[in-house]
Amino acid sequence: MNINIEGIHAISNLLNTIDSLQSEIKELKNKLNFYESRLI
Repeated sequence: MNINIEGIHAISNLLNTIDSLQSEIKELKNKLNFYESRLI
């Protein structure tokens, strides 16, 4: 059984990208909630 190191590296990079995007979404949601709460 061969281990595809390049594939593992690609998956790792994708998981890191997902983690980064999730953090960015959380930050943007917090900013949006802040600005929406100031409009009320």
